[in-house]
Amino acid sequence: MEGWYYLHTNGELIFKRELDGNTAADISESPFARAMWPVDPSNRENAWTLLVEALAGKRRKSTVMLRKWIDILKRMESDNV
Repeated sequence: MEGWYYLHTNGELIFKRELDGNTAADISESPFARAMWPVDPSNRENAWTLLVEALAGKRRKSTVMLRKWIDILKRMESDNV
């Protein structure tokens, strides 16, 4: 796992790299985090869950994040063909 995306109370979807094994606890204890998702580029289900739930959470548009995940999913699709 590379890290976590979390939905900030301001609507931004923010990535925080996993460095010390305490990142999830740090995010969940923050009063500014509304939701959080693990980031594992090799796990397609996690990617779709993150995208769908983040969109449902009315986060502000984050085209950089969306493009990154779309690229990852396209690569995974081509690897499986």
